[in-house]
Amino acid sequence: MSIAQDLLKNIAILVFESSDLDGVTKKWPKRSKELFDAMTSRALTQARATQLPVYHYHNDLQRGDDFGQRISNSCQDLFDEGYDYVIAIGNDCPQITTALILEAEGHLTDGNDVIAPAIDGGFNLIGLHKERFNKNRFEQLPWQTEELYAETVAYFSAFGHALSTLTTYSDIDSIADIKRILPQIRCALRSLYVMFIRVLHRAEHSYRYQHTYALASYQERPFNKGSPRS
Repeated sequence: MSIAQDLLKNIAILVFESSDLDGVTKKWPKRSKELFDAMTSRALTQARATQLPVYHYHNDLQRGDDFGQRISNSCQDLFDEGYDYVIAIGNDCPQITTALILEAEGHLTDGNDVIAPAIDGGFNLIGLHKERFNKNRFEQLPWQTEELYAETVAYFSAFGHALSTLTTYSDIDSIADIKRILPQIRCALRSLYVMFIRVLHRAEHSYRYQHTYALASYQERPFNKGSPRS
């Protein structure tokens, strides 16, 4: 077996799918299953195009009481399978491409750990070495907070790990994230662009309905001028 083939055997990609357990429905107003499935499909397609082994950890395969435990257990599963390196991505960043994953692979095989920051303070991709993976410490990172990226960098630094940083992209956690990403994907990801537009329209319609209902309810209340002044 060649060195290149041996490296391919020892690197796995973990596609960690967000689910309702992670507060998706709370963070995403009117998120449609069609869009959720399309984003998952894109993440898997980009990962499989690398020709590296891909493991799709959907809700049924995840184990743990919170996000940190579930993603840490998933990474540990792949290390226990015999892989020396794991590249973990989610399904909520449409701008993660095959090229970005292969760039992460290059940094891993050069001896570095890898991270791709997210605009909101988290990250969209992380590349880990088995020999430098501390499961308990990893699961205790402040997952799903704006401190996650900074604390993850500190996690690597504390163990003396060399860290390579990739391009920063936005993950999709809110309507504001959709608006931010639209100009960047309009041509490259046309089908997702159309789905995002539909989500925005539904969100706008919902806002107008709620605003109108609240205004009507207020106008129906009896007007009280208050007690007369003495």
